[in-house]
Amino acid sequence: CGIPNSIGTLSRHLTGNLNHYFGAGILNNGYVRDRDSEFTEAGLSKAETISDLRDAVRVTKEAVGAIDEARIDEPHRSPCGQEYESLAYHIIRLATHLALHCGQADYAQRCVR
Repeated sequence: CGIPNSIGTLSRHLTGNLNHYFGAGILNNGYVRDRDSEFTEAGLSKAETISDLRDAVRVTKEAVGAIDEARIDEPHRSPCGQEYESLAYHIIRLATHLALHCGQADYAQRCVR
């Protein structure tokens, strides 16, 4: 099928992305992202990968719940210094990124069946 990243790699990438942009970016929880390792890390079990992704989803839910509505239309700067016209725009961008990679994982799963 010509899939460049495995489902596990996509999961690691999404885990890092959610922790970085929601954990560090909104909750200021101190998470430090190592994006390169998301694509090269090996030896993790399926259970650990799933657990880490679930934890990142919990962080994301907490961050979304902590957003002050007054901030939603204000400009936003990500932890890596990227500027966005608003926090709302940034969140929509992150949701689209998540959907893209979930679609890739779904396609990869269909290819292996």
